[in-house]
Formats: sequence, C-alpha cells, structure tokens
Amino acid sequence: MGLLAREAGKTYANAIAEVREAVDFLRYYAVQARNDFSNDAHRPLGPVVCISPWNFPLAIFSGQVAAALAAGNPNAMIVDSSALTEQVVIDVVSSAFDSAGQRCSALRVLCLQEDSADRVIEMLKGAMAESRLGNPERLSVDIGPVIDAEAKAGIEKHIQGMRDKGRNVYQVAIADGEEIKRGTFVMPTLIELESFDELQREIFGPVLHVVRYNRKHLDQLIEQINASGYGLTLGVHTRIDETIAKRSDAGTAPDVRLREQLLKPLQSLKAWAGSNQQAELAQLCEQFAQQSQSGVTRLLNGPTGERNSYTILPREHVLCLAESEADLLTQLAAVLAVGSSAVFVDGEPGKALRGRLPKDVQARIKLVSDWAKDEVVFDAVLHHGHSDQLRAVCEQVAKRAGAIVGVQGLSSGETAIALERLPDDHRLTTEALPIAGQARPHRIDGGPCGSGLDPRCAARAALDLECAGEFKAYIAGP
Repeated sequence: MGLLAREAGKTYANAIAEVREAVDFLRYYAVQARNDFSNDAHRPLGPVVCISPWNFPLAIFSGQVAAALAAGNPNAMIVDSSALTEQVVIDVVSSAFDSAGQRCSALRVLCLQEDSADRVIEMLKGAMAESRLGNPERLSVDIGPVIDAEAKAGIEKHIQGMRDKGRNVYQVAIADGEEIKRGTFVMPTLIELESFDELQREIFGPVLHVVRYNRKHLDQLIEQINASGYGLTLGVHTRIDETIAKRSDAGTAPDVRLREQLLKPLQSLKAWAGSNQQAELAQLCEQFAQQSQSGVTRLLNGPTGERNSYTILPREHVLCLAESEADLLTQLAAVLAVGSSAVFVDGEPGKALRGRLPKDVQARIKLVSDWAKDEVVFDAVLHHGHSDQLRAVCEQVAKRAGAIVGVQGLSSGETAIALERLPDDHRLTTEALPIAGQARPHRIDGGPCGSGLDPRCAARAALDLECAGEFKAYIAGP
C-alpha cells in the first residue's frame, strides 16, 4: 500500500481497495481455470509479457493475463428527480474523484434532470469543499496528485478552455498551498456543460462535467451517450423501476450500475468487459484470427499417384472505406487477420488513424488520394455506410478494367465481416508417379509434401502474427 501511495499517488483507502481488487482478480481467474480449462485441451502459450498500467499497478497487473481493461472512456451517470440526493452525492464524489479521477471507470459526465439539478449541484459543491487534497500517505487525505506534470498541464488546459467558453467552473478543496505547489495536484473540478456533445474526449483526472436534461429528452441523451462509443460504465440513479428497465436496455455500456458508485468492481461477481467500442474491437482481433483460414493448405481426395492440394491465399490489397475510425479499425482487424494489406483514403479519418498505429501496422496500410484511379490496385473492397453510398461504390468498382473485384457492404457499426470473402483460393495438382516410381514425393528437407503452409504463405504468416499482435495490443489500450 505504501508503494501504491508513493508511486501512483493513491490514498490509503484507495490502495486498500486496489489490494482487495487484486485478490479478487486472482480468485476470479482461479475459478475460471478450474471450471473452464483443461491441461489436455488448452496448451500453455509460453512466456507472456505483462505491462502494468500506472493507474492500477497492482490490481490490473495481477489480472492482466486474462483480462484487458481499456482507458479512454467518458463514463456517464444519469440521475432523475426521484433519486435520493444524499446517496447520489456520495456515489458521484467517489466515482469522480477517487484516485484523482485516474481510473478507466471514473465518472466523467453527470446528467441531472432539470427539476432536481440545482439541489444536487449545491450538495456536490458542499461535499467537494469538505474533501482534502494533499500527500496520499496521510490518512486524512481524500485526493492525491495526478500521475505527472504533463497530465496536470493537459487537465488544466482543458479547464481553462471551458472557462474561456464561458462555462461555469467550480474548484474547491481543503489543501496546504505550499504542498500543492510542490506536486502535480489538480483541484477537484466541476464544470457545467450546455450539452453532452461538448465533451469530445476523456479528461483523465479529477474533473466532473455536469449536463442538465429535460425529462422529455432523456431518450435523446441516452442516444448521445451511446454515440460516444466508448463508455465502459453507465450509472443510473432512480427509484422508478420502469426507468431502470428502460435505461438498462437502451444503454450500450457493458457495465451498468444501478444506484451505486462506478468504482466498485468485484471481478468474481462481475466479469468486467463487454461490447463497447474498444472492448469489442479487442475481441474482434482474436475472433478474426481464430476464424481466418488464410495460408492453410488441405489435401484433397484423388487417384493414386496424383496429389491435389487446396490452399487459401491472402489477397494482396483490400480497399477499406468508412466514415468512422471504429469501422475502419474493424475493417483493419479483418484485413490483418487474413494476411492482406489495407488501402485507406488519404484523408480523415484514415490518415490520422494510420499515424497513431504501431509502425509495423502502418507498414501494412497504403494511403491513396483517389481510390477510383486505375493505377490504385486492390483485390477486394470493404465498405461501411448506407445503401446509397454502397451502390455508388459498386458502380465505380464495376467500371474498373481487369478482374472482377468483390465489394462487401456493411452498415455503420456492423462487425460481421465475412472473412471467407477476403482471401483467394488456389488448387495444385501434382502427378507423382514419374518421380522415381514413388507415389508420395518428399521435400528437400525430408518432410512429406502437403504438410504445413504453402511456401508463399510461410514468411507472410510470421509477419502477420507479429503485426496482428501489435494491432490487438493497440486496440486493447493501456
């Protein structure tokens, strides 16, 4: 606990909670191994490298081999006028400011019904005024520092930007002025926004954004939260059962908390993952890798003395067309899984996305200014968008000279890419009898023909394995 306080700036209360979470991770995965794994069916991978995130150096490291948790998620809490204000305030303060707001499940946006917003905000400000900011090694401290000076500068820049836009910004805590100057401390902050859309990215620190909503527009608010695409956790505070059922069904966050704080994971009871954008993409990488048949050679039945093999080969280039990064990442996961290279349009979002990917993955992506030009080479097309866009793409592709190129169309957000349509197939028939009278020829290395990968796939397969691994690690996040 002392190391957690010194290295991660955690209060002792937060450090104790992390130790408990680490123990719970170990128990959870021990049960998983006992119930679902067999030494005969599940072979060990060998050495596994685990890189601990700085905000949970003990707990996540302990459970990291079997669980990948993603940061970068603007988690929200919806509070209606029926909620008990005192309980809301306790849960909000803990969810937003514990660990100085440096958790992937920390509360970033509090959505308050207009009828009760003023009272909740008033009590929140009072609770913030009672919180103590300082050295987390003291038991009296509620909020410690952020991880480093760069993080502090980024958070304070965001806060100042909101002030410049005229938003109400409230900062308060009990603190020793001299101590605060010496460390990377950020005062707990409450910012009132005009709409949920104003928060374009996650602020990884003790900053809580508040949005007021009209009861009639609650469905629109939930659509905005879902459209953000990232929330790991959604909190709902209400005492109306119909509201609970409706919000639970409508929200896309994989972890929904009803009338409780967001920072209370019990891994043995709640397997924390789900189908949010980043978590789903990480799962897709593994799913596509398991489904891909690219590079596989199968022997076919044939007469004695004749060897027939069927090999699935990756296409060289796949054109990826989408309007969102999420859809482009889905396409890229499929392209890498089959061993092909991707062609992106040299514009947004493709250009910016390529620049953030690992170098080995960037090398598998080609940028083109106009994909419709004849000199741009591709063997298949993946398209995310509406039907009119797809029709226009199909017409343009059909005009191209040369071999017919297949176009696979999907709706925005759809992940069911048919991998079998991306590779090409190759059949090889070998007459074996003339070779020294043996019906079964051998390779130079002494092994029988037909085993393993096609020679054209072997080198590519080794590269793809490394490249796909880096891509999956990027998607999973810190």
